[in-house]
Amino acid sequence: MGNTILADVEDPFLLSGIEFVLQDQSPENRMALAGLYHKTNILKNSFLVETIQQMVKEYHIGRMYSSQICSSLLGSLVMKLLQSQVMGGQEQDQMKGQILDYIVEHMQEGITHQELSAVFACHKSTINRILTASTGMSLKNYLIDLRLKKAGELLKYSNKSMSEIAELCGYQSSIFFSRQFKQKMGVTPLHFRNCSGNTPVGIITDTK
Repeated sequence: MGNTILADVEDPFLLSGIEFVLQDQSPENRMALAGLYHKTNILKNSFLVETIQQMVKEYHIGRMYSSQICSSLLGSLVMKLLQSQVMGGQEQDQMKGQILDYIVEHMQEGITHQELSAVFACHKSTINRILTASTGMSLKNYLIDLRLKKAGELLKYSNKSMSEIAELCGYQSSIFFSRQFKQKMGVTPLHFRNCSGNTPVGIITDTK
């Protein structure tokens, strides 16, 4: 039995599987094929679309050497898929760093998925996938985590009031900041500051 390409029933260009009969059973070949994604949407890659169309054409014509031609085309298709995935992975790593840096730089603002999607020209689901894989958190929780970490540093090492710290960390209300800080950290911002040994002199510190 020869190589087989399987397509999604509802969408022929959504590959659902590629089946191989390997002549060379070396670990290198097995490892290479194991790197393919379970599903790959190839509509944006004209080379892959044209290759599949050629394979279908050869299969229906059924002339001499059609089987060998299809096998060769399938091999080219797989190599292109592997190449695309490697390049896509590198691009995603670069995008991951850019997204995380952007969030850190703009955490004082009300960052949304829509904003990130527009800035980095990618879908919301891609943003979510990158954030979850990188931080283990949603955008909302990651922003809270960043803001409270910054607040902790300011409480320890600055003489700024709670209102100033709240504003610097992206909170419009010092009351909401204090409430969220206590909810996540277990103590009020004032208690956290006092326990850290930082008791600024000459300023009035909000107690809420």
